[in-house]
Amino acid sequence: MILGSGDPTPYDATLQITLVVLAALLLTGALTHAHWSPMVAAVTRRSAVIIGVIAFIVVHLRTPSEGSIVAAGRILTLWPALAAVVLIYGIWSWRAGRL
Repeated sequence: MILGSGDPTPYDATLQITLVVLAALLLTGALTHAHWSPMVAAVTRRSAVIIGVIAFIVVHLRTPSEGSIVAAGRILTLWPALAAVVLIYGIWSWRAGRL
């Protein structure tokens, strides 16, 4: 459930955790990019973004936002987490000189 709405959104919490873990992984890579081999860094960056976007799409297709409170809750919780994953991917890629 999102924001105590009473509407069941069973995958949102799992998606939120997944996106936060991916953002943390990408942030770690962005901060320590000089110690990563280029191939491992590229695979990690791209895989994290692909996994995040696919998971986001699957959750939204599997449990669509039927009520306005659920949609608002998703906009306030899931969209910023996805934006963080994409933004940190861009930062890491830029810092590694691969953007």
